[in-house]
Parts: sequence; structure tokens; C-alpha cells
Amino acid sequence: MMLSDYRDAAGPHQAAQRRQALMVAIKAEPGLGLKELGRRVGLGNGVLNHHLRALVRQGLAWCDDRAAKHAYHAGAKPTRPGDVLRARVAALDARDRRLYDACLRRARCQQELVAEHADASRSMTQARLRRLHGLGLLQRSTVGRRLVYEAVRP
Repeated sequence: MMLSDYRDAAGPHQAAQRRQALMVAIKAEPGLGLKELGRRVGLGNGVLNHHLRALVRQGLAWCDDRAAKHAYHAGAKPTRPGDVLRARVAALDARDRRLYDACLRRARCQQELVAEHADASRSMTQARLRRLHGLGLLQRSTVGRRLVYEAVRP
């Protein structure tokens, strides 16, 4: 048997169905990670990885690896940095979006002020602000002993 015989051993029809199910899940909620996609579609990690790589190779999906998890989006990978940031903003959940919007409204915002504005606990706010910084949506600097965040506009 050749290597190509092992590919999509389930058959081309089932492979197409799996990829279509993946595309439906990615389009319904962009920015999902590998494990969440696997749960929604019902595929194991190995099969899931194979089909996601095939979708990326075909230009039907792209992977944003800036996040702590790999986040998958439908369509070809954006070439302009502003498009990547817009995709990241679109994939934010409601709490992260509230914090990001609170930082957009102010030129510089401190964690305590953002927590009050977003009606969230301080610890939750701190973790989410770090995640937004990791995604490249916020810039972080220190003023005295305080961390100050500035939103990056897409």
C-alpha cells in the first residue's frame, strides 16, 4: 500500500462530510480552538488535525496562532494586519468584548477602572486583560507602579 492509500481511509465522501461539518462550525463561531471544534464536530484530535490542515492548505480556513490556543477562522488568511485584528475582535466572547470596548473608550485605562466599567471582578479583569494583550488587541505599559492598557484599533 502506498501512503496515499492511508489518507482519508474512511473514504472521500466521509472526509468531505467531516470537512463540511468543520467549516459549518468555524463559520458559526470563528475563533474556536482545536478541542472545542473536536467536541462540536465529534472528531478525535488526530483526525481533526488532519482535516483542519487540509482546510488550511486549500485556503478555506486559517489558523490564528497568536492566541494561547490556535483559533480557526473561515476564509483565506488576511494579509493586512488590520484584518487579522478585526478577526480577533470578532472572535471575542461577550466579557472580553466588554473589556476591550471599555479600553477603546479611554485613551489609557487602568485595571481597576476597567473592572468597574465592565462590572467584573478584579481577578477576572486582570486575566482577561492579559489575554487581550496576548492577542495583540491591547498594549500594556507601566505608569509608576500601575499597569496601564491602551486599545489597539483594527
